[in-house]
Amino acid sequence: EAGNGFEGFDLARDPENITIFSTQKGASTMSSCNFVPYSGPESGAESCFCHKGGNAACVDKPCSCREGCSNHHGGASSTFRNLAPTNCPGAYLTIPRAYVKDLGDARRQCGAGLQGMLRGMLQAGFSAYQRLQAGSVMQCIHLPGHVSVEWLHLHTFCTGGSVDGMPNSATAVCEEMASMSDADRIASSMASFR
Repeated sequence: EAGNGFEGFDLARDPENITIFSTQKGASTMSSCNFVPYSGPESGAESCFCHKGGNAACVDKPCSCREGCSNHHGGASSTFRNLAPTNCPGAYLTIPRAYVKDLGDARRQCGAGLQGMLRGMLQAGFSAYQRLQAGSVMQCIHLPGHVSVEWLHLHTFCTGGSVDGMPNSATAVCEEMASMSDADRIASSMASFR
């Protein structure tokens, strides 16, 4: 992954091509996962994700994103352009509002609510990518121990493409998503990673 801790997203470099999406309140079953406030440093990639996700712990704090902060709050997740190198037309990151470090932490924090949280994130990433390019997408989440930004994030990019060394079954769980109706199946598969 990129050495800057931001996995290649630098909104300051290309602000006119950045699109932020937030899932609507109640649009997914992410509410079944307890909200976890961010308690880490007030600078760095995780703090920036805290602002991008609208986590309550960061709302009243100064922006820690080098490209600036806008109001991206209001939903259960936020999806934004990932500018990491890719051979696709683009890539997106989707993060939950709740602070969970990775899939293992999400399993501990969310329990049975993990599948609902992942379903909402998958739907948000898929929907965002359809605005860029219609059709199937690849959806990937780094496995625990293989993350550079310790905030659960879903990568969405074109099928047949790659971003941040994914797809790679040794470091990530990845699934192709052809329609919104695939979200339940994929969320179940991702939630049961080994």
